[in-house]
Amino acid sequence: MLSDADHHPDPDAASDPRVGPGPDPEGFGARVAGTADLRRLRLFVALARDPHFGRTARREHVSQPTLSAQIKRLELELGVRLFERDGRGSRLSTAGRTLLPCAMELLDHADRFNAFAARQAESPGLRGRRAALRLQGGPR
Repeated sequence: MLSDADHHPDPDAASDPRVGPGPDPEGFGARVAGTADLRRLRLFVALARDPHFGRTARREHVSQPTLSAQIKRLELELGVRLFERDGRGSRLSTAGRTLLPCAMELLDHADRFNAFAARQAESPGLRGRRAALRLQGGPR
């Protein structure tokens, strides 16, 4: 169970309508429902592949404290512990093992969406419309 010192509370949480009220059986305090963003999910997947915070932080080009804070924030948002931590390191929790395939699938879909959007932006029809708009004084 996380203590108050184990996570960094979000100062905006008190005014955020997505924050759930009441106690949390996992001890995470108030949860922010449905706010897991793709960057934190990418960090979760990277850490699951190599549960060494220092190596993963270097590979993901973030500091170790940033990685740790982002994982703790994701745990707070989801209301579950993703990693079990002890003096020897960390390993995926039961919830982490269950959520990992879903996170990987979601990130795969996001990557395919971004690639599709990039192809659409490069399509001749869209480029032509942008050029026509610029010629008419429209947005660039």
